[in-house]
Amino acid sequence: MGRVVKRIAAAAKAAAHAEGFNILNNAGRVAGQAVEHVHFHVIPRSTGDGRGYRWLTLEPSEGEIAAMAKDIAGRME
Repeated sequence: MGRVVKRIAAAAKAAAHAEGFNILNNAGRVAGQAVEHVHFHVIPRSTGDGRGYRWLTLEPSEGEIAAMAKDIAGRME
């Protein structure tokens, strides 16, 4: 899917005469997904387009990051 989304995004960027693009996927209602299925938003972007985005970041400790990395790795086995 990643390769196809990248090709679509590049075509949308060119068609919109944009400088870049965002690819967005919402997964789960808490993340803004209204209908549960896999889909990607391709958002062409240009300087001064007024769209922007804002992520409120957390600042976990090194220990919290290491513990989460270990948990994720364990779930991938």
